[in-house]
Amino acid sequence: MKARLVSCLAGSALALLLGTTSTFGAVLINSPLDPGLGQTGFYNETDCNAILGCPVFPGQFTGSTTITFGIVNNNGVMNISLVPSYTVDDGSNPWSFSYTVTDTTTSTVVATGLPQAPPNFGVTAGDSYSILVNWTLKPTSITNIITSASWTLTGTTGPAPTVPEPATLALLGIALAGVGLTRRKR
Repeated sequence: MKARLVSCLAGSALALLLGTTSTFGAVLINSPLDPGLGQTGFYNETDCNAILGCPVFPGQFTGSTTITFGIVNNNGVMNISLVPSYTVDDGSNPWSFSYTVTDTTTSTVVATGLPQAPPNFGVTAGDSYSILVNWTLKPTSITNIITSASWTLTGTTGPAPTVPEPATLALLGIALAGVGLTRRKR
């Protein structure tokens, strides 16, 4: 039993060191996300701590993580934010990140970051999405000591933007034309 636990812990540590594939829904506040309800979900990963060990200069520590999630019931928009957390003795920022969001149902790249482009990307009811995060943890000087490093990815959904109906636009156009004719007669 003890050997099994040690093996499991070692495997978990190795998975963290090599990059992981995780299911977004497993750590979501609301799962799966529904843009019509305006929901938020998050994924948190620890890549370096006192137990796992941390890189020291001139080493470079890299990895990639794939996070998947689904959208139900409503079309809408989503925004992704990625925030690193770390403790470094010289106050520097040792992280660099990039990510790509793909609609896996249609195999279409819908957003890239950082900064995210487009800032609000459309999501379709019933489709699945994946976020591939590539990260590098690189000490910046020979005296640089990193004691912890983790990051959190947050996805926030919102309803699709409303588009005015043609009849509303026609009425607005007639009203503006009337105002214009009234001013012209004066």
